[in-house]
Amino acid sequence: STVYCSSRRPRRMKLATREQKEDLTLRLGALGDQSAPYLTSLIDTLPGEDLKERVTTSVMQMKDPSALPVAVRLLDSGSTSVRLKGIKIIGATGDADYARYLTTLIRDEQPDIRAAAIHAMQLLGDLDTFEGLSYAVWDADAGVRLAAITAVLELGRRHNRLDRAVEMLADGLQRASGRGITDLLSALSRAGVRHVCISPGAR
Repeated sequence: STVYCSSRRPRRMKLATREQKEDLTLRLGALGDQSAPYLTSLIDTLPGEDLKERVTTSVMQMKDPSALPVAVRLLDSGSTSVRLKGIKIIGATGDADYARYLTTLIRDEQPDIRAAAIHAMQLLGDLDTFEGLSYAVWDADAGVRLAAITAVLELGRRHNRLDRAVEMLADGLQRASGRGITDLLSALSRAGVRHVCISPGAR
C-alpha cells in the first residue's frame, strides 16, 4: 500500500515533532508521484517556511496531475504564502483547464498573488484566459504590471495573436500613469510598434 492511501499516516504527521515531520516528508517525497496529493495537503499545516517551500518544490518536480485538486484548495488559505505555493503548483503541473482558477486572482488585493497568478497563466498558455490579462497590464504595482506585459507578449506570440497583444498594451496605455506609461511604451517598442497615440484625457 502507498503512504498516500494510509489512513494512519495523517495522524502520525500531525502529532510528530518538527524534526520527525521533516524526515517523514522527505521520505514521502522519495516515494514518487503517488505521494504528490498528500504532500500538497501538508503545505498549509507544516511548520516553517523552509519546509513548506521544500515540499512545494518536490510536488512541482513530480508534475503529478493528481495534486492539482489539492493545490486549488490551497488558493482559499488564509495565508498568502500558502496561496502562492498553490499557484506555483498549478502553474508547474496544470493545463489550460486549470487557468480558470487563476483568472479571479488577477484582481486579488495582494500584489504578490496577482503577479504569481499571471506568471502561472503564462506557463499554462491558455488562450481563453488571454483576454483577462488586459486589466493587469496597467496595474499600479510594477511587479504585477511587468508580469502581465510579459505574459501578454508571450501568449500573443505563442498563439499567433501578437496583433491582439499589441491592442491590449495600447489600450492599457490609455489608462496607465507614471512608470506604467514607460513600461507599456517599452513593451510596444519590443513588439515592433514605433508610433503610439495617447488620447487626450484618456486617463
